[in-house]
Amino acid sequence: MAIQIRLFRRGDWGKLARLQSELQSLASGASAMARLSNVLGAAAMTELQRGFRGSRDPYGEPWAPIKGSHKASGGRKRGAGGRFLKTKKVSRVGGKPLLDTGRLRASFSYSPSSAGVRIGTTVRYASAHQYGVRSKRLPARPMVPTRARGLGMWQAPLEAATKRFFSRIFRK
Repeated sequence: MAIQIRLFRRGDWGKLARLQSELQSLASGASAMARLSNVLGAAAMTELQRGFRGSRDPYGEPWAPIKGSHKASGGRKRGAGGRFLKTKKVSRVGGKPLLDTGRLRASFSYSPSSAGVRIGTTVRYASAHQYGVRSKRLPARPMVPTRARGLGMWQAPLEAATKRFFSRIFRK
């Protein structure tokens, strides 16, 4: 079977050249995939922040409520040598978990590459909250999707971002 291509004199040849360039870029993979990974990373960060605001995991389940109490105001406790020390004032933002200081929420970032996008944090206690710690009775409060459970509620926004990315390429 032969493929026949007809060229007409009318048309926007610049758009055709740009489309051809984009298709070649997609075929080579690296540049377009890195750009797509950047778009997906930004969309994932938006979903992550929505999860923190709504105190819910990527699957729509609310995070376990806060149990126990912290001192509501600065107090005193005995330190080494029997001296009284000031305790840190702890506030709960609207009674929502994982929002005391905002450090964890602000620590997330993403790194795009031609192979995909990686979401991570440098905060050491993030995994304890993501997966929970049974011995400390710390319930799991997943912030990012897990491979085992899939993307959950993140899937639709990430698919929409992907569609927008490709529609911009083919609209030019």
